[in-house]
Amino acid sequence: MNWADPEIVTQALGGVAVLLIFLSYQFNGRKGILALISAGMIFLAIHQLLLGAYAGVAANSLTLVRNLVFYFKNDDVRLQHPLWPYGFTAAIVPSVLVFWQGWHSILPALAVVSLTFAFWANDTRTIRLLSIVGSLFWLPYAIVINSIPTMAIQVVIISSIVLAMMRFDRKPF
Repeated sequence: MNWADPEIVTQALGGVAVLLIFLSYQFNGRKGILALISAGMIFLAIHQLLLGAYAGVAANSLTLVRNLVFYFKNDDVRLQHPLWPYGFTAAIVPSVLVFWQGWHSILPALAVVSLTFAFWANDTRTIRLLSIVGSLFWLPYAIVINSIPTMAIQVVIISSIVLAMMRFDRKPF
């Protein structure tokens, strides 16, 4: 086995993304979630670039910018304007058109829209609930582009969210 094989490197980068994104939902604060998801998105964007999945790269790149703005949302009054999520939603549309590779190119955009509103929320319970919707858009895209790490990430995200919901979101009867 040649560790420098491009296929191994591509899948390994995706594997790092899986780990970081899994760990992100175990934080009980939105900044921790956003920070680790952003780190995972960097690895995932590189992974998808190497696969030639440009709609995914564009979606993850926009996600990084969005997460940076949302990370500082509560620290800077200018970043608290309620139009920010709608601006990011509008920004994803041109990337779908520019990087159109077929019907599946719309799926990362729909995921970004869903996750934009998830991460705009301040409470982690809402973040977790709305994040599941994003995974339901990413999963079929991952299947189409044949990205095992992206498929794994979606399963990991859903599993991690369910675990975190059990840990943090249960209401006593």
